[in-house]
Amino acid sequence: MKKYFYNSHYLNSNDLSTVIDSLKRNTLSQGSYQKLLEEKIKKKFNVKYCIAVSSATAGLHLAYKSLGLKKNDYIITSTMTWNATTNAAIFCNATSKLVDISDKNFCIDTKKLENFIIKAKKKPKIIVPVHFGASLCNLRKISQIAKKFKIKVVEDASQAMGASYGKNIIGSCKYSDVTIFSLHPVKTITSGEGGLVLTNSYKIFKEVKLMRSHSTFKSIKKEPWSSKALKIGFNYRITEMQCALAYSQLKKLDKFLDKRSMIRKEYMNQLEEYIGSIEFQEINHLDQSSNHMMIIKFNSSNFNLQKKYKIYDFFRKNNIYLTTKYYPLHNQYPFFFKKKKYPKSEEYYLRTFCFPIYYNLKKKEIIYITNLIKKAVNIFKLNV
Repeated sequence: MKKYFYNSHYLNSNDLSTVIDSLKRNTLSQGSYQKLLEEKIKKKFNVKYCIAVSSATAGLHLAYKSLGLKKNDYIITSTMTWNATTNAAIFCNATSKLVDISDKNFCIDTKKLENFIIKAKKKPKIIVPVHFGASLCNLRKISQIAKKFKIKVVEDASQAMGASYGKNIIGSCKYSDVTIFSLHPVKTITSGEGGLVLTNSYKIFKEVKLMRSHSTFKSIKKEPWSSKALKIGFNYRITEMQCALAYSQLKKLDKFLDKRSMIRKEYMNQLEEYIGSIEFQEINHLDQSSNHMMIIKFNSSNFNLQKKYKIYDFFRKNNIYLTTKYYPLHNQYPFFFKKKKYPKSEEYYLRTFCFPIYYNLKKKEIIYITNLIKKAVNIFKLNV
């Protein structure tokens, strides 16, 4: 019987032929497909500059470095994110501070963010809003806070390619200095592994582009036979095969987004009578979501960790392999923030599962999954 996971990529013959074409061009790194991808991204997301890199983590690291993050500095972000967001700060010898999430959209709580910054003796160097699951952060409010306290903003939009905040597409950097996209296999489009750094700042663009390849520079006029390192850099280059795949996948972006939107609507339609016992992640009606995750929260008063294990086993026996994204950062080694309390994140982790949502999922399969959700609510008495 078919197994279902929370997310999956989709490849077709066009993707394969484009990758094969990249190999035929006999340039495996920093070639024509990298340039094509970066140009296409700039136009698609209405941004001045794009740098393709080996991963979104690499992109975050380069973005932080380009903004001058260093020892004794810190970023501030949500505790509900993948650890790459904070790992990249550690790579800069900096640290991180965390803020709890909203209990409706599961993104950073902007009131708590502002209160934290007001009370902080030393202000953060960078605010890193993480667009989480199917929802977007309140970028307008975050931008206001950042300008008020002279703080930079890096959008971790790893899960949000194709989404729009009001009339502004995520990636345009309307409310931020830099936006980072992920090209991991479970993201909206994929290159296998990879990331994109988007910015409207020429200074940031030049810094990131230089650091991507060891910060080396080749002079055409003086000693053109050799490259020299201007400062410490990194090997964050992305291969031509990966760029070719991402370039091909980008052509299907709108189709992918439409299908994910349809799947979310079908979940909601099938489970409409169970609203109350369950809850869907809130999406602002003015925004367009990328629908990266189909998060369902169980609201039952008798819900606990033991019951969550039973629900997990119930779905696993029916070949649906659930996950909860993510384990809150404040409880993870080496990010321990035990002295602080993040009750909304704790509640989120206890009560949610991520259900399957991806391009290949068929309507009959959604009905199969939602029927199991209904059974789980009744079997485990979650409707009280």
